[in-house]
Amino acid sequence: MASKLQLLQVTAANGLWAKVRAAWEKQYKEHHTPSEYPTTFLDHAEKICKEDGLDPKYGVYLVSGERNGVAAPPYEGLVHVNFKFPGTKNGEIRLVWARVAPRYQFVEEPYRIAEIQAAFINGALHLAERHNSPVVKMFLNSPADHAFGRNFALFASNLPDMKFTASVRGSWLHIDKGGHGKRR
Repeated sequence: MASKLQLLQVTAANGLWAKVRAAWEKQYKEHHTPSEYPTTFLDHAEKICKEDGLDPKYGVYLVSGERNGVAAPPYEGLVHVNFKFPGTKNGEIRLVWARVAPRYQFVEEPYRIAEIQAAFINGALHLAERHNSPVVKMFLNSPADHAFGRNFALFASNLPDMKFTASVRGSWLHIDKGGHGKRR
């Protein structure tokens, strides 16, 4: 049985970045492949994770197993999260640069990838609740992300009594809680 996945912030104080980077590098070595993750993504994530103090508007979050509120292996995905993005009328949560662990380049586990993507969304909805943000948007990087976004929006739009609306617009999955559960 797979562990329950949580979305947790990676900070200088919690020291998760070193653990994640080591685990992901190990996955490449196990497949005798040099690290091919976009250097820009990893370098930028590392810079943010190592900064002292928390930026209330931006952070890197990890999808991982969890024990007692603390991230625990497996380290399954990373995403950059913007809070109350500048220039928006109401606060919103934006997920960008979402990545699943490198091992998923070498194994066929579509259901686990869907679990990870669902953990990104579930975690973002919890963040939106905590920060009183009526909108969550997730950038859909790849064809697989687009398929997940379309299926999520279709599923959510067909549930009665849903507390939000969901749709895909261009390369973004939009989740809007502004309708207070009313369908629009």
